[in-house]
Amino acid sequence: STINDLNLNGSSAVFYNDTSALSGTNNHIGKFVMNADTCSIDGFLAGMTTLIDTLIVNTSCKNVILKNGYNTNITSELDINTTPAFTTIKSDVAGIPAILTKNNGTLCFDYLSIKDVTATGGAQFFAGANSVNSGGSAGWNFASCPPQPIAYYWVGGTGNWSDFANHW
Repeated sequence: STINDLNLNGSSAVFYNDTSALSGTNNHIGKFVMNADTCSIDGFLAGMTTLIDTLIVNTSCKNVILKNGYNTNITSELDINTTPAFTTIKSDVAGIPAILTKNNGTLCFDYLSIKDVTATGGAQFFAGANSVNSGGSAGWNFASCPPQPIAYYWVGGTGNWSDFANHW
């Protein structure tokens, strides 16, 4: 099925359960959940962007297909739920990259096969140590996310800095 000029705001959601594509111009979706085996986001007019606040790709979706030369812009959350079985993210035309944009944050994934997808926008895209660059992709770091720093706070009066059990 095709949905054109789709504008959903706030807590709206689209639950995607077949192999059809979301397509059209100037789409804005509050929450888009992909559950199919093959999930596709297309835009048919040159220069158009699909704006998605939250995109969730569930483990059942093993192939995510983005439109070549078009921009899928994630404004809030991007979750790609994978297992040790790979999820493929690729452009719909080999050799012509699709664009995935997120303006901020650190995105951590694993078990991805990425082909012809350019990650842009200021966020850090970590594909994961078990992921594969299948060619034509830019902006991805094929390593695990760096560990988050741990903040320690001094608790309780006097003592030794090395006494973690009683003062940190």
